Amino acid sequence: MQTMLTKKKIVGLALLCCAAVTIAIVLTFVLNSTAKAEEPPRYSASPVDVYTLSVQQPASVYQQEYQDQVASELENQLDSGAFTAENPLVALNPFGTNTLSVYVAFDTEQPASVSYRVWTTDNTIPQFQRTLTNDGENGVTTRHAYQMIGLIPDCANTIELTLTGQDGTVLATTAFEVTAPKLKSGMDVQLKKKDHSDGELSDGLYVTMGANADSDSYQYAALYDNDGFIRGEIPLDNYRPDRLNFTQDGQMVVPVDEDQIVWLNRQGKMEKTVTIAGYTMHHDLIIQEDGNLLVLANKTSKDTEEDIVLEVNASTGAVTELLDLETLYPEYVKACSTEKEKLDWFHANAITLAGEDSVLLSSRETSSIVKIKNLHTKPEIDYMIGDESIWEGFSYQSLLLQKDGEFTSQAGQHSVVYQPDDSLPEGQYYVYCYNNNYGSMVTRESYDWSNIPGVGDYKNGDASKIYKFLVDENTRSYSLVFEKDVTYSSVVSSAQQMDNGNYLSCSGNAKEFQECDENGETIATFHMNVDAIFIYRVYKYDFSGYWF
Repeated sequence: MQTMLTKKKIVGLALLCCAAVTIAIVLTFVLNSTAKAEEPPRYSASPVDVYTLSVQQPASVYQQEYQDQVASELENQLDSGAFTAENPLVALNPFGTNTLSVYVAFDTEQPASVSYRVWTTDNTIPQFQRTLTNDGENGVTTRHAYQMIGLIPDCANTIELTLTGQDGTVLATTAFEVTAPKLKSGMDVQLKKKDHSDGELSDGLYVTMGANADSDSYQYAALYDNDGFIRGEIPLDNYRPDRLNFTQDGQMVVPVDEDQIVWLNRQGKMEKTVTIAGYTMHHDLIIQEDGNLLVLANKTSKDTEEDIVLEVNASTGAVTELLDLETLYPEYVKACSTEKEKLDWFHANAITLAGEDSVLLSSRETSSIVKIKNLHTKPEIDYMIGDESIWEGFSYQSLLLQKDGEFTSQAGQHSVVYQPDDSLPEGQYYVYCYNNNYGSMVTRESYDWSNIPGVGDYKNGDASKIYKFLVDENTRSYSLVFEKDVTYSSVVSSAQQMDNGNYLSCSGNAKEFQECDENGETIATFHMNVDAIFIYRVYKYDFSGYWF
């Protein structure tokens, strides 16, 4: 009897297993069908004839003569009238400004817009799809010239072009194959990614700045998609940008050397360059509404450093010194000392526009956020956000905003951002930052960091944080409205809030960045395996109005 029951159980279990397998197969088929429906099918395309330039690429591509020669040669080729969408002019990174890019140019009889997708034979690598922007009226043109990014390095990539008329009709679809070169930077082709929730990542590409296989160099910025695959590699000359900036007429502004800033057009050509003679850049630069730049700088003739704000005229290239912070803090500077060649008493590491002729500066050395008003006329300190203990005994203490609520002050912060909000009453706005939570003031070593509980040292700390303040200039106060613990990083690092509300944070020393939703729930974490000391900062851009 026992044997018969056992056999019946076995038969029943077998039937259940068969049913489960059948259901699993059906579900797998449905899921795979759904996945394939979401991503257009891949197919083979013929290799394209890649155009070889006659001009030799110099060691530094950021030379105007070289850029103009390349543009002239490509334009002459295109003017021959021999290139169509089915037979385009194709050149790999001719301007040298993005190693994982391809220049594609052709003419069409009808005005059209162009979308494209890129794939490889490796089905584990997602396709890259975008709609390109152009200078034509209403987004269509008959003369097409694009810098297409998204190629996977060291393999064959198929690029499919879809031409669409002004009325939305698809005019043509064509494809070709091109082999992308190996990475020059030694960066990761794919980052290590960990998914934490089902939340939706924001659109765009993560741009890692200040990380390289050669830890003594900052020679590349890398672009990564939401799956962690590299999609672009921007070479630099001996510097790293703290951010990318974009002009209203579709150019990208990039500092490529400690005293050189360049403007790149949509095809990747350097349109102009400015040298800030007598100064060197550090950390940050931003674009004002008039297109001119504000640049944090060192003045080479001074015995202090990281305390100058310059203005660079985008039209003329003229450089004007707007602010020497030492003139606003003479009493404080006298209390500082150093054994180094230069006194880094303020250490400005971020600048952001903050209303009419005003900016916010992040002072890492004093763990303070400073608002400067009347920047272009007679600069003066409007207020400061920082711990009272740091400014105790100085006349500047009266400029501190009143802390509204019980929370720990920021320490060694980076990446300060001014964020207006139309829903707030006049005089109120948000300010957020990456709070490193790191206690260091090398120019005032006697300061007691126990005044700010929980701060870490250079190597160890419990957590860094994203801090978001509500500032009320009417009451001269501020409160903490958002706080998110992230992996500890004593120095470098960044924070950014996207248009969809998500927050991006880079814990630079940990070579890690993560994106969380507006409530602070982590969606995904990315980690770099490359042999570097840190990632300096990571920002995310959708490149709308530039490439797409």
